[in-house]
Amino acid sequence: MIKHLLISIICGLIGGITFSIVHHQFYSQSMAVINMDQIISSHLHKYGSQKLNDKERKHLTQSFSSTLNQVIKDVSDENNLIFLTDPAVISTLPDYTDYIKEKIEQQFGI
Repeated sequence: MIKHLLISIICGLIGGITFSIVHHQFYSQSMAVINMDQIISSHLHKYGSQKLNDKERKHLTQSFSSTLNQVIKDVSDENNLIFLTDPAVISTLPDYTDYIKEKIEQQFGI
């Protein structure tokens, strides 16, 4: 009787540990940092001096906003990351700001 109880407990522990390892391997997310102020100010610096009418400016803003959202989502999904904004975090987390800016420039055609 005790032998069966011990075997059941050991099998349960092995199953639990195996599940935890597999779950962590496939579903855990790391944290990273992006500096939204730097990304947006870079965009404003490139387009702020252009002479655009209201319609063009609105289209450019909407296009940049949707591109920014899509790039952040894509990079997050590809690398299994949760992004935190830089001013809110004081740590040694990896900074993806430059990588996000490069991706936006590629997709936005800057």
